[in-house]
Amino acid sequence: MRANRLGHTSIDRTRLGVLGASVAGNCVNGLVAGTLLSIVLVPLSKDFGWSRASITGVGALVAPVNIFLPILVGWLGDRIGARRILLMGNLGFALSLAAASMVPPNLWVFYLNFIAISILGHVTGPLLFGKIIAGWFDAKRGTAMGLVAGLGNGLSTIVFPIVAAVLFTKFGWRGAYLGTSILVAVIGFPPMFLFLRDPPKGRAVQRQVAAGEADVTMRDALRTRSYWMLALAMALGSGCMMSVLSHTVPALTDRGFSLAQAVPVVTCISLTGMLAQMGVGTLMDRVRSPWLAAPLYGMSVIGIQLIMHGTALPVVLLGGALLGVGVGTEFAILPLLLSSYYGVAHYGKIAGATYSGILLVGGMLPFLLDWSFDVTGSYVSGFTGMQVALIAGVVLISCLPPICRRPVVKTAPAFEPTVMSGQPG
Repeated sequence: MRANRLGHTSIDRTRLGVLGASVAGNCVNGLVAGTLLSIVLVPLSKDFGWSRASITGVGALVAPVNIFLPILVGWLGDRIGARRILLMGNLGFALSLAAASMVPPNLWVFYLNFIAISILGHVTGPLLFGKIIAGWFDAKRGTAMGLVAGLGNGLSTIVFPIVAAVLFTKFGWRGAYLGTSILVAVIGFPPMFLFLRDPPKGRAVQRQVAAGEADVTMRDALRTRSYWMLALAMALGSGCMMSVLSHTVPALTDRGFSLAQAVPVVTCISLTGMLAQMGVGTLMDRVRSPWLAAPLYGMSVIGIQLIMHGTALPVVLLGGALLGVGVGTEFAILPLLLSSYYGVAHYGKIAGATYSGILLVGGMLPFLLDWSFDVTGSYVSGFTGMQVALIAGVVLISCLPPICRRPVVKTAPAFEPTVMSGQPG
């Protein structure tokens, strides 16, 4: 009995280390690069005499690669282990940021460097951390995933803009890239190297058998209605909410709000999104049903309405908070439901395909939103279209089955996750 207690203590310490290392690694993911570019865009344009459109146009070159990249990253994570990929990705991401500090006034060299930054930044994103957390945690999986995603993404979107602005003010844009690269390596690599561990395969299988979960291949997952309902709801949610988020400032300033009033609304969305990710994950551990997430996801519809039509700043801030709840809910439930419905063994490939679809939709919707503005002269029509799509997402989530708790026979002609028979132990 004493040996069992010691074994459980050792496992708990390992899980705690994995959790902390995942938070540290996820807070220096690819979002950092986007934040940094937005800060240095103008001085970079002036120093090299490039137009802003030519600098941001690199996104068109990166987009096709990024759509298929999650599938490759997920496959590699399943095949050789997520930890190894994350460690190499973190160092590569840091080196690519350092290389940006030395880029010459050659646009194509800048493009190649930025493509490397984008690819390596995606490697260090939430996909592989989700696989590791799913393998180590069962009863508290939602809480653990919420902490990794909420704290990690929250720190990268709230703290790093401030850090990047300070570095730019003191050392210029080259110093900002070099300083950020050092922070990425120092914050991410040591804790991941020391504490991040892939779950032992035998232990992962034992945990899934005890929890009543089944490992499902990607082919079987793609044959289910539930997968396509979940994937479509997440693609619509991420694409619509992030499109509105990125257009909140111009939409509000067009309506007469000052920049000083509009920026706090974006901050409010980010803060509530971070808190919602952690809170929704904990709630899902208790209720274990996607039905809980549907109304929280749907709060984004009300939030957009208040942002679009609110005339007082407190009302618009409330709209930002409600939109943030929707954003946090969407990010919290995706890895939890994928790992619970389809298991851990093939999680990388299944999640990779899902994230690829999300990136595809997310790349089109901002363009459609701007197109609607060019045609109508306002964002009202575009925001209304986003609300309709999000309502469809609420319906899709409401139709998902409760979290799977029993093994599933893979040879069934049309696999569907089975309904939970009881609360987890």
